[in-house]
Amino acid sequence: GTLLAMVSGPADAIARVRPLLDAMTDQAPVVGDTPGDGQRVKLVNQLLCGVHIAAAAEALAFAEALGLDPARCHEIIRTGAAASFMLDDRGPRMLAARFDDVRSALDIFVKDMGLVVGAARAGRLPVPLAAVAEQLHVRAVLPNTANQMKPTSVGANSAPPMNSRRVRPREIRAMNMPTKGDQEIHQPQ
Repeated sequence: GTLLAMVSGPADAIARVRPLLDAMTDQAPVVGDTPGDGQRVKLVNQLLCGVHIAAAAEALAFAEALGLDPARCHEIIRTGAAASFMLDDRGPRMLAARFDDVRSALDIFVKDMGLVVGAARAGRLPVPLAAVAEQLHVRAVLPNTANQMKPTSVGANSAPPMNSRRVRPREIRAMNMPTKGDQEIHQPQ
């Protein structure tokens, strides 16, 4: 992988550590003069990463629920306006349920999204997409002991096809929807 360090601080201090930054990172752009600006840019980055991963998993699950081939949808969508690094990078592994090449543990996204939501709350800025993404990542960590990025962060591969006439309670619980005991609940046709 590559390392991007968001650097901030007085110009003379950055100049002194520039050789170290260049040795450790592929990119180390200066994002501001005030110490802490780099961390704040990182929070913006993590908001997008966390939301994009959740959106990618949800989109692939939605394609499957619509009765489409999610792999084919991924191939088409990743080249258009809906493309994102997270869809391109995590999408194929979500589709293949291949989690041996873990690039980010779910716990890291739980932590980062908690920092994002906490900083937004402190600044009294509503971030509803980040808050939902945070909860999806939290939910995904709870039953997983492998601590890997899995599409279950939003219930990918657990939703039944939309053209199905019945949704079983287990599937409803997997989608985090209310159930009526153990009886089958009929979907509208």
